[in-house]
Amino acid sequence: MTFYTLKYIQNNQNADKAILYGLMLVAAFAMIIFTLLYLHNRFATRYRDLGIIALLFLMLFAGTQYEKYTQINTQSRRQRKLFLSLNQWQKMKALKTLMF
Repeated sequence: MTFYTLKYIQNNQNADKAILYGLMLVAAFAMIIFTLLYLHNRFATRYRDLGIIALLFLMLFAGTQYEKYTQINTQSRRQRKLFLSLNQWQKMKALKTLMF
């Protein structure tokens, strides 16, 4: 069984984020280029279609980032709730042991 260090996992997470941000930049750049080409020659609808496809990719990547953001927030809220309840339980147990 392979075990990974914390540093390895953090580096892989950063690499995934960098790839996603790079794809978002490429999609945004492509959308801008295709929009300019469409405005230059309005009869070539292929540029409009390619611009729409680039916009959809950009929205897909942004939606993926937002989903990860909400998952992280939900997980941190749950951890805080668990931590607070464990602290309260620990204090309550400590008080019970002091009473008896």
